[in-house]
Amino acid sequence: MNGYRYIDRYYGFNPFSGTEHIYDDNKDLCEGKKVVVVAHSQGNLFANIAYKGINKDNIDGFGIVSVANPSGYVAGDSSDTYYTTIEEDKVIAVIPFALRANYIIFKKS
Repeated sequence: MNGYRYIDRYYGFNPFSGTEHIYDDNKDLCEGKKVVVVAHSQGNLFANIAYKGINKDNIDGFGIVSVANPSGYVAGDSSDTYYTTIEEDKVIAVIPFALRANYIIFKKS
């Protein structure tokens, strides 16, 4: 084995577990572990909030993988380039201030 623990915890969608996420993430970061949040759609809003609750001494160990983000930013990504939203996602396309589509699945002929 390569020493990585792939999934330590899975929360799914539960807006009331936000403080639990932040507590657990900070605990893991203090122990030297890395934390990656895979956020899809509305989950990006919660991931951005969680980022603000991370101890700044450990923030380099925390990352967000952003997919179909309805927010105007990805916390921790000042360049607004580390996210994926497909051109064909018509829901995200109509949300004001959402990050624009940056990937095309079906090329137009």
